Amino acid sequence: FQAEDGIRDIGVTGVQTCALPILAVPLMAAAAAVSVASAVTTAKAQKNQAGAQAKAAEYNAGVAAQDAENAGLIASANEDEQRRKSAIALGAQRAALTEGGIDVSSGTGADLMEQSGLNAELDALNIRYQGKLQQRGFNTQAVMSTLEKNNARYAQRQAFIGGVMGAASAGLSGAAQTSYMARTPSTTPISKGVS
Repeated sequence: FQAEDGIRDIGVTGVQTCALPILAVPLMAAAAAVSVASAVTTAKAQKNQAGAQAKAAEYNAGVAAQDAENAGLIASANEDEQRRKSAIALGAQRAALTEGGIDVSSGTGADLMEQSGLNAELDALNIRYQGKLQQRGFNTQAVMSTLEKNNARYAQRQAFIGGVMGAASAGLSGAAQTSYMARTPSTTPISKGVS
């Protein structure tokens, strides 16, 4: 005796089909659809994360470039200020030497004025140099942030491609399993009941 729902008579022998595996085909199709959706969702999340990293790196590159420009402007202003202060100090020194009866056009007075002028110039050049170092540091940061942005954009593309490939793979695998189950009847070997 073989019933439609797969219930068997105790004395039946041989291979009999069972109606319950009919549920396997829709379940496998649903599992494949869930796998595809999961792969797509994961790919979108990875793509969005890489996109956010790229935007952050792009912003950081812009900030660093602006900081480099500002460092140059500040150094230039500080250098000019140092030259003005030095000119005032040199003028005061010249006046004091002259008032003390020292000739500033020759001899010790001239040497003193020359040395003071060289020291003032070195101070101004040192300010310029420090500004250039700051600019170089900020420009390096800008370049590094631009590289980070490019790497994040690449990762974004790879995440999308990987997600598409993963979804396609999950879909094809599920379709193949579903197709196989739909074409292959389920069989259950049955042995003779106990005598």
